[in-house]
Amino acid sequence: MVNIIMILISASTGFITEVIPQLRAFSIIIFGPLYLGVAFYFSQFIVNKDLGIRDMFYGFNFLWGKSILLYFFTGLFTLLWLLCFIVPGIIKAFAYSMAPYILADDPTMSAFDALDESQVIMEGRKWELFKLGFSFIGWFLLSILTFGILLIWIIPYMQAAYAAFYQQNKLKKSTT
Repeated sequence: MVNIIMILISASTGFITEVIPQLRAFSIIIFGPLYLGVAFYFSQFIVNKDLGIRDMFYGFNFLWGKSILLYFFTGLFTLLWLLCFIVPGIIKAFAYSMAPYILADDPTMSAFDALDESQVIMEGRKWELFKLGFSFIGWFLLSILTFGILLIWIIPYMQAAYAAFYQQNKLKKSTT
């Protein structure tokens, strides 16, 4: 069930923002909290917490405003870096990638503090995250043969891998 919800969230994000551009503001309001909820769910899943489907909607609780700000400013800052040059934009996207996990771990933190903390955690670790993401290329190519049905398992697996990456590097940061 969680796999199907993940697919629906991922597929609808691309559909709404690309096919129906008039609904982009709506997508920020909805997908910001979903983005945070997915990060919370998989981050807690990695540390073996008992979770339910409702935990995916964690961002809609009291963190609605922060999750919208985080989603918006992560996209905005990445876009601004991409406008400079493509490579710095990609590097900054990796630098900001742990921000939803950080905000899910510490909801008292502001969205900007989560972005700053993400850059600190990712310092010297962007290549590791790139290699992790690149390791899923074969799975995505294989999903073409199944007309996307394989994505029901690939996307949650990938989200869990990113959450494990965050948990592992959060511990490394606290020891350094």
